[in-house]
Amino acid sequence: MSKMSRTSQGRPVIHYEPDEKCPPLLAVISALQIFIPNTISLIILAALVVRASDESDAYLSWVTFTVLAVTGAGMILQTLRLRQVGSGRLIVANFNVPFLAVCALALSVGGPGLLASLVVVSTVVQSVLTLRLASLRRVFTQTVSGVVVMLVAVSAMPFIISRAVTPPEGESTLLFLAPGMAALAAGVLISLQDKPVWRMWILTVTVAVGLLVAVPLGFYDTAIIADTAWVSLPDYR
Repeated sequence: MSKMSRTSQGRPVIHYEPDEKCPPLLAVISALQIFIPNTISLIILAALVVRASDESDAYLSWVTFTVLAVTGAGMILQTLRLRQVGSGRLIVANFNVPFLAVCALALSVGGPGLLASLVVVSTVVQSVLTLRLASLRRVFTQTVSGVVVMLVAVSAMPFIISRAVTPPEGESTLLFLAPGMAALAAGVLISLQDKPVWRMWILTVTVAVGLLVAVPLGFYDTAIIADTAWVSLPDYR
């Protein structure tokens, strides 16, 4: 197994070939680097959709369980090679950010049924487009796709913030936004760093910074974590 850390120019290179067997310790560390940030991202984005649609805590618990289960099953399926199913590679699945506002609106207007229909239809459309992806590259270039994704995400933020981020009655808006502003500042600082390993943990760090500011201000109820069972199944009726 050939392994090099840097070239003569001082630039990092690939340590292992794709088909090489990964050492167990390195595999565990790599898995944690994928699992922790990805899980936090999934839970936060799913919670934003549910909170923006004014659904109950029971529904939030059920959605969180479903999102984690389906995403995990999809990633496991991708690592297999069963004829036309699976790529034999690790493909990280996560929530599609441009769908935030659409999912929240569908859940708010039509409930879980409309949201489920939206997911099915969007999946079929994406599957059809994937079959013609090579020919569509001339129209949907990387620049066009990137701009569209950013515009959709930016346009969704006012809707999500207005529905999910609302200060309690009588509470100072500036004080209520302090944890979010601290988290945003931490995220910007990490983004400016020229180290990919820091960017990998950007969401984890921003959440931790936000909690460190929110707890002293009384905006985070730690009793919820203390009273919650570590292992349980959601009970949504």
